[in-house]
Amino acid sequence: MDRVLIILLYFTLLLVMYIDINKKFIPNFINIFILILAIFYSALKEPLNFFIAISTYSLPLILIYGYVSDFLKKEVIGFGDIKLIISLSAFIYQPTINLFLQIYIFYLIIFVSASIHILFLFVYKFLKNKNWNLKNRELAFSPFIIISFTINFIFNLNSNYWEFFL
Repeated sequence: MDRVLIILLYFTLLLVMYIDINKKFIPNFINIFILILAIFYSALKEPLNFFIAISTYSLPLILIYGYVSDFLKKEVIGFGDIKLIISLSAFIYQPTINLFLQIYIFYLIIFVSASIHILFLFVYKFLKNKNWNLKNRELAFSPFIIISFTINFIFNLNSNYWEFFL
């Protein structure tokens, strides 16, 4: 049953990446579908771990969404990305490993991969057209969330990965 859920999840995540890259939003019905998959994958087995995962993994982006958006007077991250992390966190939470280490690695992969992408994009555009800048440009954030999720999900299957950090 878990394999079917994971296959459905990855097909749905490909759809999320396609929609977010092209339209810059994630539809609610897709987030709800991923949340239903997470409930079947995790919440029916361990409900407490499910609620711990969805509340702690989403907290850093909720703080960024609230405080940084108020400080800059514009939306810095879409709430669809936060809902996506809420749904995906139930798949990658490991109760036997330090929770803050898991969250740190998850967000480290997200922000490093996004920064590398922006750097390559900036260098490419700068070499192509010298007066291109990053101001008022939007970036689809879900591909980086999905990359981080995939890396964490694969390495969570192999518990020796976490021994390196402990």
